[in-house]
Amino acid sequence: MHKRMMYIVVLILIFMMIGCASAPVSKGFMGAVDLNMSHVNAVSLKEGKAENTTFLIFGGQTYPTVYEAARNANITKVATVQYYQKLGVLGLTTKWTTVVTGE
Repeated sequence: MHKRMMYIVVLILIFMMIGCASAPVSKGFMGAVDLNMSHVNAVSLKEGKAENTTFLIFGGQTYPTVYEAARNANITKVATVQYYQKLGVLGLTTKWTTVVTGE
């Protein structure tokens, strides 16, 4: 029984370390991060969004491209770009979002 409990504790610690490794930028344990990298080029009339969700470290650690977010709203001139990252329960999942505004 003692050996089994030790395996469970080690497994939990491994999952916790993997969860932290998959989310290099965070604001608190389950917070959202707003990396506002805005550069105004056009009037903000439309808003497009693209999302990517990863489980642990599988699926990449990248934000969706500005092109994908702009294409979702038929934006031809980009005004602002915002990046968001939101951790799921225990850091097992991470939701990466790119939001683009423009005309």
